[in-house]
Amino acid sequence: MQLLAARIGDLIGPASTSVAGIVRLSASVNSTSTSTAATPSAVKAANDNASNRALASRTIS
Repeated sequence: MQLLAARIGDLIGPASTSVAGIVRLSASVNSTSTSTAATPSAVKAANDNASNRALASRTIS
């Protein structure tokens, strides 16, 4: 299996913002990396955080 993974890595290079390729998934919600892709859980966490901040800013005190 490792040999197959290495061979695929040789045939398909890493992805970037301008080139399709293999990406590494990340659950980080504060990364600035342009070589990783967000997982659904990271997107949900960021969206939930933004929604909570928007609701809090509308609260009348």
